[in-house]
Amino acid sequence: MTQSLINSHIQLPLFILSEFENSNNELYFYDFKTKRIKKGHSKTLNTEFGYYSSTTEEFLNKTVETPFSKDLKVLSETDFSRQVYFPQTIIENIYRYIHSLLARDPNNFKYFIKNAIHNQFLPKNEQHDLAVSAMYGLAQHIRLFTQEYIITFMVNKTNASFVLPSGGLFETKYSINCPITPSKAIVLIHEECPLLQQLINDGQTKIILVDSLDKVFALNRVAFQFEVSRGGRFIVAPNKDTLIDIVTHV
Repeated sequence: MTQSLINSHIQLPLFILSEFENSNNELYFYDFKTKRIKKGHSKTLNTEFGYYSSTTEEFLNKTVETPFSKDLKVLSETDFSRQVYFPQTIIENIYRYIHSLLARDPNNFKYFIKNAIHNQFLPKNEQHDLAVSAMYGLAQHIRLFTQEYIITFMVNKTNASFVLPSGGLFETKYSINCPITPSKAIVLIHEECPLLQQLINDGQTKIILVDSLDKVFALNRVAFQFEVSRGGRFIVAPNKDTLIDIVTHV
């Protein structure tokens, strides 16, 4: 049966990109290819018609995007000034979301196709479908990151914005940081992090509060440099000035 084609978001889902739109329903992104800051919209940024089949789109929507978008609403309304406890379902949905980002990563797609020669003869959207299915399935099967990392959240208390890299996350030596709004990020902290014990209280992980513009800028700069290290596609912010500050100081 012929499947209808839609305009697919290649990696970052619409519901995350829309969190980084401003009050005018616009966002800004730094395009590494042209080295220019551009205005865009969550519905069209990094999309391609027919990139995934409708079957894969439905799978991602049902398995990852709809559950986590509901959780995101809960997280947006959560008071992080006190100790917070989240049900296991939210934790599982966070991992599903991160696994989906990795499975949809164009860099990982190139590696997958390069090492699966016979798949190169398939139509492009079938290659994309197969790569997402295989890599997401593997990440779920081995429960990637769930054993050696603990989850917490980073809350930006300033009026500045976190930036969103094209891959949806950025890494440091001991953490994986996943911005989900301009003021909140999921943080996976490795068990070997020297500061880990300082972040644990009565068996629960403390929320990381970022309360200075210098700290926000430093994190955004790390996100920018991580994006550079993986080929540099784009980074997103709700306003142009945030991107100007980063681009002119790295």
